[in-house]
Amino acid sequence: MEQLTAGLSNVTLGLEAANTYEQAFDKIVLFAEKARGYRIQPDELAVTKNFAGPFTHGGLFILLLEPRPYHPWSEGVNAVISNCDSLDSLNEAVQIGSKRALSLINDVSVIDLRPFLVKAHHPTLRGDEWEELYDLIFSAIKAKQPDVLLCMGNEAMNALEARKNAWQADSWQCIQLVYAIHPSHSVNHNKNHAKKRKELLRSICEACEKLNHRWDEGSWEERFLNGELSIPQAVPASESRFTLSKDTKCVESFLEVILILCFPPQYHLPSLSIVPGVRYYDLQNWHKKWFRHMERYRDATHDLENHARALLIPVFKQLNRSFRRTSWFLPTYEVDWVSVRRAFTGLPLEFEYACYLLAGDTEGDMDRAASRMENGPEHKDGNNSHVFTRVEKITAHATKHWERGQPHPPRTSHYVGFTEEQLFMCTAFCHHSSVAGTVDILAAAVSDRRGRIRTGRFIKLVSRERKGQPKMKLIRRWILSNDFSNGAFRVTGLCSITT
Repeated sequence: MEQLTAGLSNVTLGLEAANTYEQAFDKIVLFAEKARGYRIQPDELAVTKNFAGPFTHGGLFILLLEPRPYHPWSEGVNAVISNCDSLDSLNEAVQIGSKRALSLINDVSVIDLRPFLVKAHHPTLRGDEWEELYDLIFSAIKAKQPDVLLCMGNEAMNALEARKNAWQADSWQCIQLVYAIHPSHSVNHNKNHAKKRKELLRSICEACEKLNHRWDEGSWEERFLNGELSIPQAVPASESRFTLSKDTKCVESFLEVILILCFPPQYHLPSLSIVPGVRYYDLQNWHKKWFRHMERYRDATHDLENHARALLIPVFKQLNRSFRRTSWFLPTYEVDWVSVRRAFTGLPLEFEYACYLLAGDTEGDMDRAASRMENGPEHKDGNNSHVFTRVEKITAHATKHWERGQPHPPRTSHYVGFTEEQLFMCTAFCHHSSVAGTVDILAAAVSDRRGRIRTGRFIKLVSRERKGQPKMKLIRRWILSNDFSNGAFRVTGLCSITT
């Protein structure tokens, strides 16, 4: 009987807390309608109330800042989440941290510090009115009595700290507090900053795991580094062999190797993309500029290294486009396997030669590559079943020779090329430097890593008669056919200059 009485008492307390929290939320709605000067639309109210629920005691409570100027309220809560990067990343991280036991839709209470009030409404509120609103928000949190409060963003943290000290200490004894950056700081303002993305995930996982009193930061770091964090899900029964993890790893390893070979050893490499919907590697503008520069050597067989890079770059681009990232936090991708197989089955022997040349091998594996192409089953009958085996061998051999080669310099440089100002300076130097009508002495202006222009070496070019072609045009063509990288002057192709 005592146990039954205690159980009924707990149920009664739970219902009282639920009613009090819902009543506190209703007061927030009334305040927002007064501040806006009109009633909140039913769709917006329904979705916001869904986020605020469940209206029960305990659980995880997340405090954000304010809504965006536009949300597709009429399409429901799922559409609002998927349409907003901050909410989408937050929902994914909650599912990772709880092993899919929680989601923003049904299990976690989410409220803004300034609910219903977008930036356009801010001028209508005075300082004391903001404080009144914040008091209503934290009164709702006290009524909810969550097990864990995840406070996201500096504004929310400051508002909490100001009230936590003023309120009775026993109001917070049963609430575990977790502070974190606002999701928008990572996913909108620092999209490609991996450290901030990891920091965001760590904080959300901490909040989720503290619900069960099992948070261990050291253990979490180990799981993160070992790739053990995931959202549990069933593998579709119709999944083909080309979507198996082994084949995905094969493509990723191959892509990494040819990326290394596409750039000189002193250049920074592109980083992995960490934005959903984007390709595997995130190419900066100077990476793309380098690719365009190298593609000029597609038919320039006199420069073996750059000709080899020109062969690798189109394959890298096609494979990079075949990956589409599907997670804000985990290296998971949708793969266009039709495009991958097309790229693999079309690899000529010359491509394999190019890989080994850039990796540092010029003889042994090239001969074996030719033998494999002549005698392999994919060469004899067009069978595609061995294309992955061939790619794995290329990856292994190229990696072996690259790692065994001469010590590579640190990757501290990037491709600069020439700006219009630098081209003008080059042509100005060239215009005043002819010798005996047969030799032009060119002073090339190149930039250092800070972008400062300086005078480079003098290069003598034997000129030929080219009637009808302006001198400046020929000089410009010569400049564009050369590689000026980070102040390092290396002639990769010559163009005749008339005097």
